[in-house]
Amino acid sequence: MAKAIYSLRMYPFRNQAKLDSEVIAKLLDVCHFIVQCYIEAWFDAPYAPSAPRSDLELIRRLDGFSSVNVAIATAAQSSLDTYGIYRRN
Repeated sequence: MAKAIYSLRMYPFRNQAKLDSEVIAKLLDVCHFIVQCYIEAWFDAPYAPSAPRSDLELIRRLDGFSSVNVAIATAAQSSLDTYGIYRRN
């Protein structure tokens, strides 16, 4: 999560740093992923009773995020598959 927070803090200052447009585009993609998919799951993580619902919601958000950025959505889905969370048919 530290890298996610760093990405979110870095994006507003992208013009002050000497970053090329490719890095800025990738940084924006990561920020979109964090805001649209990951942050809610991160805050729900400490509450064990809501874990199954939170996991399913994360999978649903990842499916929707595939229309925004296929590469990030696929990487996140494969990471969840590594842990065996709710195998999809």
